[in-house]
Amino acid sequence: YQVSMTYLESRDIEIGNELRSADRILVDISGPTSELGFEVYFGKDEARTPLLIRIPFEIGTFSLRLAQ
Repeated sequence: YQVSMTYLESRDIEIGNELRSADRILVDISGPTSELGFEVYFGKDEARTPLLIRIPFEIGTFSLRLAQ
């Protein structure tokens, strides 16, 4: 499998009714018979906490948000 990560931009996203500054990263995964691309938003804190993951599928986009 081949994995590549590309920095796209910095933006504010809403997590738990507050805006948090995050870096938007595009992740592309290629395998022998399939490919998948999705976005991960990492917080700008010291731990670079993943705040949001968005994975597009044919029926819609699946989103995971950090809940604290």
